[in-house]
Amino acid sequence: MQRFKPITVRSEVADVLPLIQTGDIISSAHRSAFGRIIHLGQGFKRPWHSMVALVDAGEIYVVESTAAEAGGKGARGVQRHKLVDRIAQTNGEVWVSRLSDDFRRLYDHQLSAAWMIQKLKEKATYSYGQAIWAGLDGFIRILPENTWSSSYMCSRFAMAALRHGFANSELALHYIAKEASPTPAQLVRMRGFFWRHHQVQGKTLHELGG
Repeated sequence: MQRFKPITVRSEVADVLPLIQTGDIISSAHRSAFGRIIHLGQGFKRPWHSMVALVDAGEIYVVESTAAEAGGKGARGVQRHKLVDRIAQTNGEVWVSRLSDDFRRLYDHQLSAAWMIQKLKEKATYSYGQAIWAGLDGFIRILPENTWSSSYMCSRFAMAALRHGFANSELALHYIAKEASPTPAQLVRMRGFFWRHHQVQGKTLHELGG
């Protein structure tokens, strides 16, 4: 369990990049009208979105399930982008949440990476119906896992990617709660993350989840 209350600090992207490993969570608060509608029922001032870091051949990528490409147009579903490009294309705040050392001693990043790459190959598609349900989850949180589609939209994708890093499903659930659609703020407060989160973009410091 975490011994400290999580805090958010301002950090430069260049300082955080060398620390990022596969499985770390990149969160953003984008400004799109569609995103605001999705998260209206979740009680946050800004719409949230989760991405998972994937380090491949020395390059840092993020893998995500989105309604559209970072620029707002194009294919929907599971996509991969270079992290620095994704940050540059985001018109809101961006945070980096690193997995703790205790988590990584039990977590197999290769299993997690293989699952994400498989979803990319499948070209799993995003459903607008999922977006509606994600907003409703903020009120009801009763959707069973068998109602999820293969694309695991938004924070579900991030949660699933981490859970697939464990060969033992019971051990995975010890760290990553089996919740219908946790917000990024809830996801990164589960045991398994460092207590310090880094805001790498945004004029004003915002506590992750505020």
